[in-house]
Amino acid sequence: MSKPSVRRDYWHGLAAITLRAGRYQATVLPKVGANLIALSDVRHGYHFMRTPKPEQIQAFTDNPNTYGNPVLFLPNRYQDGAFTIAGIHYQFPINEAKTHNFIHGFLYRMPWDVVFSGCTPELSVVVLRQRIRPGHPFYRYFPHWFTITLTYLLSPNGLRQLVRIHNQGDTPLPVLLGFHTAFRIPFAAPSQPQDVSIHVDVGLRWELNDRGLPTGATVGLSPAEQGLQGEGMTPGAEALDNHYSVAHFGQSNVAVIRDRRIGAELVYRVGSRYRYWMVWNGGGDESFVCVEPQTNRVNAPNLNLSLSNTGVAILKKGQSWRESAQLSVRRYSPPRE
Repeated sequence: MSKPSVRRDYWHGLAAITLRAGRYQATVLPKVGANLIALSDVRHGYHFMRTPKPEQIQAFTDNPNTYGNPVLFLPNRYQDGAFTIAGIHYQFPINEAKTHNFIHGFLYRMPWDVVFSGCTPELSVVVLRQRIRPGHPFYRYFPHWFTITLTYLLSPNGLRQLVRIHNQGDTPLPVLLGFHTAFRIPFAAPSQPQDVSIHVDVGLRWELNDRGLPTGATVGLSPAEQGLQGEGMTPGAEALDNHYSVAHFGQSNVAVIRDRRIGAELVYRVGSRYRYWMVWNGGGDESFVCVEPQTNRVNAPNLNLSLSNTGVAILKKGQSWRESAQLSVRRYSPPRE
């Protein structure tokens, strides 16, 4: 079993921090949005994250939101890039021209500061930080004095992610956070997509209009989505770009990618403050699926509902918000007939 270690190196020419502990290895790119671009079970040769191929590196750095684990602050779409919260009006640039919306925020493409990297006898750690202040590119559109700290801890039990948001300004700070977590399918070389099934703890599905914004209505789950909710959906069974509430409100929820051929499954467990999912597979692509936990409904501030009903938290000066998520692999034994 490998002892915990931390190495500063380069990943396809990009500055990287690589953590190692037990059978796991993880690579984070501080200068490209603090993206967790790779997570592997080195002992078994499993590669869990969707990572760009060498010929895709330029496309990835130009638009790094569909590989690895990008930080979304604000997650998903906001109508016309505008909303008002606690008496403050926000106007963001329209960065999705076809829908005339603002999507995904800015932090997934910005450089993050490395506050700490190191290891103990049990685990390896990297701590990354964004400090939004006057002069920060995000402050122009989101004028709050606050800090986001992202911590990855790798141990023989898997990877744990911690997020802390701390309001240091005088105005109330809305928290709208998500991750565009992109998983590789299959994650084991011998397997094929037909060997894999995907389960996500989804509850209600929220109808989206042709701009990708909630209408306020819910829609029934298709047979493929019922598989997603139940024993598992086959990758690419249908195109997914869908918005759901979590199945277990006030509790942790999981997504599971199960490979029946090798008898292993990747478990993604997210904390109770992530109340919604987006699930996207690029139009039915069998090679990846994005299972995206987020705190708030899509376009939450513009819905005719209270902020608390749509998952938007408000921090007063000096208050902090925290949540966690975990990734680990476990053995899978199919049920007996």
